[in-house]
Parts: sequence; C-alpha cells; structure tokens
Amino acid sequence: MNSTLFIVLIGRIVQVVISLASVRIYTKLLSTGEVGNIFLINSIVGLFALTLINPVGMYINRRLHKWSDDKTVINFFFLYNAYLIFISIASVLIVGVLNKSLGVGSSIDLKLLSLFIMLNIYFNTWNLTIIPSLNMLQHVRSFVLFSVITLLLGLTFSVTFVTAINPTAVYWLSGQVMAQVAVTMLAFAHFKRITGTVLNLDLVKAAVTKVNFSRILAFVLPLTITTFFMWVQNQSYRMIIERYIGLEFLGMIGVGMGIATSLSATVESIVLQVYNPIYYSEINTSDPEKRAIAWDKMARLTIPIYLSVTILVSCLAPFLVKILVNDKFSGVFVFVIYGAWVEFFRMTTNVLSSVAHSEMQTRSLILAYFAGGFLAFFGVYLCSTFDLSQFIPAILVVSGFVTMSTMYLNMKNLIKINLGADLLARPLALSMPFAISLFFYSKSGDLRVSLLSTFIAGLYLMYIYFPTYKSMRN
Repeated sequence: MNSTLFIVLIGRIVQVVISLASVRIYTKLLSTGEVGNIFLINSIVGLFALTLINPVGMYINRRLHKWSDDKTVINFFFLYNAYLIFISIASVLIVGVLNKSLGVGSSIDLKLLSLFIMLNIYFNTWNLTIIPSLNMLQHVRSFVLFSVITLLLGLTFSVTFVTAINPTAVYWLSGQVMAQVAVTMLAFAHFKRITGTVLNLDLVKAAVTKVNFSRILAFVLPLTITTFFMWVQNQSYRMIIERYIGLEFLGMIGVGMGIATSLSATVESIVLQVYNPIYYSEINTSDPEKRAIAWDKMARLTIPIYLSVTILVSCLAPFLVKILVNDKFSGVFVFVIYGAWVEFFRMTTNVLSSVAHSEMQTRSLILAYFAGGFLAFFGVYLCSTFDLSQFIPAILVVSGFVTMSTMYLNMKNLIKINLGADLLARPLALSMPFAISLFFYSKSGDLRVSLLSTFIAGLYLMYIYFPTYKSMRN
C-alpha cells in the first residue's frame, strides 16, 4: 500500500468515527424534537446550498485544473466570494418569508435561526470549496488533515455549546460553524501558498465580461433548476413533516434515514475523493471518445461498491441503530433500510449525471430531478395530510428510482452508455453473505453482538472491494 492510499484510508476512518460519534452524542443530549430541528435546519440550508451555490461549485470543479495551471484561481475565488456574500445576506430575507408564510422553523427564535443560516451558508461553503479543492489538485495529505480537524473541532464546540449554554439544534449546529470558520482560514492560507497565485484586481475586472457571464450562466442555470428539484426530492419532505405531522416524527425518520445517508455518503466520499481528481483530469480533453471511456471506467468502479454498501446497511440496520444512536431511537431501523435504497438511487443518479457535467450539457439533468421531485413532494404531502405517514419512506424510495431511471435514459442520448445486468450481478453475489445477519436479528439489542456483526461485515466489505479501491489509484 503506498503512503498516499494509507493516509486516505486512515483519514477517512477517523472522519467516519467522529461523524458517527456525533450522531450518538446528539441523540443523547438533545430531545427528539430538537433532533428533528437539526434535520429541518439542514434542509433550509440545503435549499440555498443545492440551488444557488452547488451549481457554481460544479462549474468551479470543472474549471479548477485550468485556473490552477493559469495561476488565476484566486482571482475567480474573489468573484465567488462576492457572490457568497450576496447569497448569505439574501438568505435572511428568504428565511423570514418561509417562517412567516409557511411556519418553517416556528419552534426556533427567528433572529437566531436567520443569523445561523447566514453564517452557515458563507463559512460552510468556503470550507467545502477550499478543502476539496486541495484534493482535486492532488494535495491529499492537506485535504485529509483539514477535513479531520474540521470534524473534530466541530464535535468539541457542539458538545460544549449544548452542555454549557442550551441543548438545542441551533447551538449544536453553531459548533460546526465555529469549527468551519477557524479551519477554513487556515486551509485558505495553505491553498494560496501551494497554488502560488496572488490576487490581481485588474485581472478580476478583465474577467467580468458578458461573454464569461453568459458562459457561466449557460452551465449554471440548468443546474440551478436541477438542484432545486433535487432539494425538493431529497429534503423538502422535512418541512412538510414539520408542519403536518410534527418534529417528533421528523426526528425519528431523520435519524433513521440519516444513518443510511451518513454511511452511504461516507463510502461515496471515499470513492470520489480518490477518483474525482482522476475523472476530472481525464475529461479535461476535447476528445469525446476519451470522455466516454473515462465515464464508463468510473461507473464500473463505483456503482458495484454502492450496491454492496446498500445491501450491507439494509441487512445490518438494527445492529447499526443499536451502535449509533441513543436507545430512545431504537425503533428507527426500518427507516434505515428505506434510507439505504434512497441513497443507492441517489448515488447512482450522481454517477449518471456526471455525463452531463463532462459534456457541459447540464440542461439534460432537469427532467429526471423534476420527475423525482414532483413525485416526492406530492407523495409526502398526501401521506402527511391523510394520516398515512408510514408510507412516506416508500414514496422517497420510489421517487429515487424514478429519478435514476429517467437520468439513465437521458444520459444515453449524450454518450454511449452500456450498463447491463453484468454490472450488478457480481456485487449482488458478493453481498449475499451480509444476509447471514438476518438470523441474528433477535440479538440486535445486545451491543456486543451488534458491534461484532458490524465489524465482521465491514471487514468483508473491505476485503471484496479493496482491490477495486487500489485500482483507482493506478
């Protein structure tokens, strides 16, 4: 194992431990309603992050290597900073409208909520821009170090705030923001040094042209529409549940599906951390055949891993709940199973959507997320208003499948995609041993059994996919 791969693995393991410890701690320190508020607040932040910031971030990813080669990256970041300041300030007005007109976040002091979201949008975005950019430019050690420090400080500040001030969702999440402020400033200083770029206001002014604005808008506007429907599909249900069912149920479904999201997103981030720099470097070419080959290679490496992780989480759901959350949330394991399949369809859709990013044809993403978002929103709304809350997780799974299927059909029009049953047959076969855990469900209340079962399953997952992981580095 080379040193870089070892650092990536150790860093990611540490991040996973901190993230999962955070879930265990806040489900113990906060009430079920305040846990619900955590997911509600994250949904509000997600509205801005996905719709107004993420599309611009995707454009930055697409152009980062070129800007780095040209020594102009800091100039473009200067313009990006102005945009983030505008969005952060505008969020105060939008949050106020949501609160007064729809009752969103009605259990939280509006001034405190607005201030938190404004600061979160600004500093969280910079943290998730600068640090991943280090990884994109192959500075893996710096990426791992700053990522770990952010999580560790965030957990420390969060625990301090809720125990010393007030055990609420806002104070827990404020601890995360405080950590992001500190680490982002350090990471930016390091980023500026290693890229060797200096801010040049004359070049900044020269870059602000109608041509450049039109080029960025053509890439970003379709993504903005797309990511809005993505938010509708994956997060708007939290606001509906808060209004029509209550924060208690939101806390339960949020924790259950959140466990699946955390575990799946962890694996996804490991894969993308390793492979995204390679993929974006390989598609940085004018040859469409080379871009198609790059995407096909990525899909065949990533989708099988995602499927096996989904089966693992589904089979070990009761054991994971016992390990990861306080006993008052012991009944959420059913939500974990639904959440695992929601995440599989989401991750696979992300792989498919990267075709549009490669080909700079982001308009082709809109239909898939519109279909899934429409189904999720109205499905959850009907279930909430007609006292059919038990069907909400199933609605989210079906909407994810619809989005993935529609995306697959659309992306086939951009490049040649040939993902047959053979892509899924091998991971399905390799994942069958996870089903052994089903025979021990009656023992899932025993922490020792849960730890042992999860440990064995995790080792087996690493065993079957470590060769794949190494091949990504080659």
